[in-house]
Amino acid sequence: MTEQELAQLLAKRIKRKMVPLHIDQRELARRAGITEASLSRYMKGQRKPTYNIIVKIAQALECRPGELIDIDERLD
Repeated sequence: MTEQELAQLLAKRIKRKMVPLHIDQRELARRAGITEASLSRYMKGQRKPTYNIIVKIAQALECRPGELIDIDERLD
């Protein structure tokens, strides 16, 4: 899997987790303690989040980091 495919997978999983919480990117960024611009870049695959950032995003989404980055479980 390429880095771009991994970035797309991460973005897809983040979006999927946002839906039941009824939050948008602005609110997710606020909850995660990161800038909206940074989150947008992660979602577009323009930047790679560190593990610490993934942990913050996961906490904001009320899930485990592995639910966002586990490449063995692909979401179609």
